[in-house]
Parts: sequence; C-alpha cells; structure tokens
Amino acid sequence: MVAGRIMTVHMDDEAQWTKLYQYLDRRFDAIDGRFAAMDERFDVVEEHLEGIESTVNAIHQRLEHAEADQAAMKSQLDRHDRWHHQTAGKLGLRLDH
Repeated sequence: MVAGRIMTVHMDDEAQWTKLYQYLDRRFDAIDGRFAAMDERFDVVEEHLEGIESTVNAIHQRLEHAEADQAAMKSQLDRHDRWHHQTAGKLGLRLDH
C-alpha cells in the first residue's frame, strides 16, 4: 500500500511538471510572437528613419551648394558695385548706396 502511494505521488509530480512545462512553453511561444511583431515594427521604423536620414542628407547637400552659389553671387555683385563706383568716379559722379 505504501508503494502505491509513493507511485501516485510521483505520478502526480510528473503530471504537475508536465503541466508547468506546457504552460511555460505556451507563454514563451506567446512572448516570442510578441517579440517577432515588435521586430517587424522596428524594421518599419528603421526603414522610415533611413528614408528621413537620406532626405536630410540631400537637403544638407543642396544647402551647401546654395551657400556656395550665394557666396559666388555676392562676390560678383561686390565686384560689379566696385566697377560702378570706379566708373562713376572717373565720370565725376557720386554714387550713394
């Protein structure tokens, strides 16, 4: 009779461990699924950020070109202004800004 009780307790323990294992396995599968969904969402966010980064880089490059063009135009305008003042001086005219 004692041997029967020991065997029943042992079987109950094994059944409990099996239930616990199955429960934990389901929980970990659910967690893995949530992580997979989050990975997909982060991939989408990463793609958007890369697109934003390339757009910002393109804008920065265009701004650098625009600044260089503006500096060249200012230099040319200053040169023309100086020529006008030189010509006016030779003609005896006074130019005001």
